[in-house]
Amino acid sequence: MPRPPWSGQYESLYKPLGDDFCRSIIADGENMLSWLRNQVSFQLNHGDAPDSSVIELCMLALAGDPDFCRFAVERIARDGGRSADVDVNLLDARDRWKLARSCSQAIRNGEVTPEPPRLVDQPKSSGVGVRTISMFALHDQVIQKSLTRVAECIIDSRLPSELIGSRRGGSRLALVERLQNAAADGQTFLLKADLRNAFDNVPLARLGQVLGRWLPSRLCNLLLASLHAEPQTRGIPQGHAVSPRLLNVYTAQTILPKLRAEFPEVSLTLYVDDLIAVGGSHERMNAMGHRLDQLATAAGFSLKAAVEDSVFAMATMDTPVEALGYGFRVKDGILDTTVSASGWDHLEDHFVELHRDVDAPLRAAEVISGWLAQNGPCLSAERKGEHVGGIVRRLRRCGLQEWPDEAQVSRFYVEALHRHTPVVDAESLRCRVQTIEPCFPPAGVALEELEREPQFFAFVHAWYPQQEQGLQREPGRGGWAWVITDSGHRILDHGCGTAENTSHDLLFLDAIEGIANRLPIVPSGDARVELVMGSASFKHELGRSVQSSGGTVPVDPTKSFSQRFRHVRQRLTSHVSDIRLLQKKDLKVFESSERGRMAKTVRFWAEQAAIDSRLASTVESAG
Repeated sequence: MPRPPWSGQYESLYKPLGDDFCRSIIADGENMLSWLRNQVSFQLNHGDAPDSSVIELCMLALAGDPDFCRFAVERIARDGGRSADVDVNLLDARDRWKLARSCSQAIRNGEVTPEPPRLVDQPKSSGVGVRTISMFALHDQVIQKSLTRVAECIIDSRLPSELIGSRRGGSRLALVERLQNAAADGQTFLLKADLRNAFDNVPLARLGQVLGRWLPSRLCNLLLASLHAEPQTRGIPQGHAVSPRLLNVYTAQTILPKLRAEFPEVSLTLYVDDLIAVGGSHERMNAMGHRLDQLATAAGFSLKAAVEDSVFAMATMDTPVEALGYGFRVKDGILDTTVSASGWDHLEDHFVELHRDVDAPLRAAEVISGWLAQNGPCLSAERKGEHVGGIVRRLRRCGLQEWPDEAQVSRFYVEALHRHTPVVDAESLRCRVQTIEPCFPPAGVALEELEREPQFFAFVHAWYPQQEQGLQREPGRGGWAWVITDSGHRILDHGCGTAENTSHDLLFLDAIEGIANRLPIVPSGDARVELVMGSASFKHELGRSVQSSGGTVPVDPTKSFSQRFRHVRQRLTSHVSDIRLLQKKDLKVFESSERGRMAKTVRFWAEQAAIDSRLASTVESAG
């Protein structure tokens, strides 16, 4: 569904969604992903497996967070907002939040199976054949986007450097750099291969086995369940946010390792389903092509072209070899890169798609800037007139008659050229001596105050179903969770459990007793620990216990709630020099910070522990 005009009866739809508001949501979402990447990296570097409980619960806690699902909604809107049922750009802020909360609850409940998508055939950029795109409903797209952005925190960090497409930090420019280095070393024979209908031929059973080695089991199952509306044995849908990364994982596990081991001298690059390799002899590249054909067949694929027609000598060809929108040819030992015909066709396809947007001319400027940035190696002062003229002709041919004009396109071209070939000013390289006023410690803050900052944090939460509005859970079965982190909020230790209690505070007490057992072990010496929890009654009990306890008086921990709490308090204060209790209202101060992110994660762990226990007891009773 196309977006309505900016003015007229739909004008009010755009007013609540100011650009600053949308940017704030996207910035918060990227901060959440940064927090998750740091947690995953820390746990993997300390020997944890990808399917460890800490990594799994951190990833699921973020994927099922309403704030993160709201971030996914905004990313879909920025990417075009096309879906099978409704245009996300027609939803106001209230409807977007309602959608995000619904998707969050679906992820937490494991209800991620999509509705049957609408299939759309799109012509391929090469002009030969069509590509079938699965267009999912908006609710399903938000779930898929949330799961994908969480999964990429592990997938992208484990992919080999040869895979440059559909990953964080990947770009076609990496291919150009590899070919430039190979041409300088005298490697001028290029193998170009394409996996035929790669997305449609991925065997799902084998993909599940491969993916299970990369991701936590529960996240892996959610991703696989979100692929198809009905059980399938083969194929991952193009149009699903995670499909390109799943193909990356599958080829990285089945094809790439053997090629690297058998042809170590060859420079190899894989961009989703396109493989480009460059070597020093025609015979060696021909042998690699036949080996690739064998590996592709064993993995369930086939090559589009015969191996004999896929090897090119870039140094002796009259016309450039086209690959990934570029044209490559070697002249006097230097790689010459040009824009291929498919690259120009891809730009024109973008211009045609812009008419779905209400501000097509403004978006056209963004498309031109991005296209020039991706084709930076092809730009030069000598080709400026040819390239600017080609862009302007395609703009006019696609109905964009007034703006951007030729002068604006020329400015875009010059800016991109300068970015790709920066001019070094010798004057700017001179060392400049500047007097810097001392700025530490900050004004009004004594060093003693800075030294009192905690070195460790302890987060505690208890979840009781009768106190959670809108959730129908088994009464009396609650869960609790706690984690101990360092000053960078990286998880050092954790624990969770369930209990058949009728009191929210009793669950909190179970959690506090669990954390009291570990605090003397994890932090060293007299380290300062800040305890983060959300219980007003516990803060009240804390004050009573401090006033009534005149030191380490022996207390029977099997008696009343107050007696048990005093006993825990004594144990904590004997090993920890500073404990600070924060209530739920205090957490709002740092809701978007790493501390707030960790508090929300522990809250999710407590709820998930109760749900898992309830499901286990149900299965046991049914058996």
